[in-house]
Amino acid sequence: LARVLPLTEIQKKQLKLVSVKYTFSITPYYLSLVRANDPNDPILAQSLPSFEELVYGDYGEEDPLHERVDSPVLGVVHRYPDRALFVITDICPLLCRHCTRKREWDGDNWWVRRTPQLEAAIDYLRKTPAIRDVIISGGDPLTVDNDGLEWILSRLRSIPHLEMIRFGTRFPVVLPQRIDEGFCRICDKY
Repeated sequence: LARVLPLTEIQKKQLKLVSVKYTFSITPYYLSLVRANDPNDPILAQSLPSFEELVYGDYGEEDPLHERVDSPVLGVVHRYPDRALFVITDICPLLCRHCTRKREWDGDNWWVRRTPQLEAAIDYLRKTPAIRDVIISGGDPLTVDNDGLEWILSRLRSIPHLEMIRFGTRFPVVLPQRIDEGFCRICDKY
């Protein structure tokens, strides 16, 4: 990071300290949009680790949106009667500093749900006819390859009561190159 942004020695030390507890990730594309000499750059504000994360990191709740309480099965958050969040991974191309799932951040143990976990979540969605809207989320679901996404979409699309299937993703902003022809073809298909 210090090779592309003008950082003071204090900032470098603080970044190292914060990154031990709350890892850091930004795509080269998104970083290229930063106004390097602007301390108020909005991209840096949401992307760059702040020393305050260590100072205030233990305040508040680990699960501020109480997603665990609303998870009837691993990978599904079902808070509202007609919609559900389908969390398929904790991997993100950009680790937003305001993330409500920081509890998932572990630079050594990133995960994508395994087939049995995905099948159990899809089975729950199938058996819950009140759900008409599913948001595939994560982390960022577009970190999963096109074959994996197609597998998921084909199963979700086979559920008659699902009217909407959406992606909760930042890829169009942080790495638009990910929205490739193959992904578009899959979206058209399902």
